[in-house]
Amino acid sequence: MARLKVLLDVFTKVTTCVVLGVAVYCMIFFPELNFDTDIMWQILLVSFLTSAGTLMYTDDITKNSMKIRCVIHYFMVNVIVVVCGLWFEWFYADNLPQVIGMLVLIAIIYLFVSVVTWKSVMKEAELMNERLAEYQEKR
Repeated sequence: MARLKVLLDVFTKVTTCVVLGVAVYCMIFFPELNFDTDIMWQILLVSFLTSAGTLMYTDDITKNSMKIRCVIHYFMVNVIVVVCGLWFEWFYADNLPQVIGMLVLIAIIYLFVSVVTWKSVMKEAELMNERLAEYQEKR
């Protein structure tokens, strides 16, 4: 259940950042574009697929394994977004500024969501440690 909670939390953060990122990206590369309602389902699908990568993180992994999984997850996110982006025609492979813009946007969103999630997990761990200490003092 805890892993599902983390997945939904990351999904919410990713979706929010993607909506913001799409707004900025389209303002730069497609200022005349009016969105079709399909974009909403596309954003939800891509956000879910990229968030699902968080399931490979478990509580019992080493620091080194965590770093490796972060790198793998980052590359998975890039592949998912680029493949879906080409399929949904969010950008065109022959337009280098659009490709670079998309890769930069992926990196910014990945970094932002990772930092926010990491801080949230650290805060929760700190709270659990405080409660554990209080419980042990009472005993």
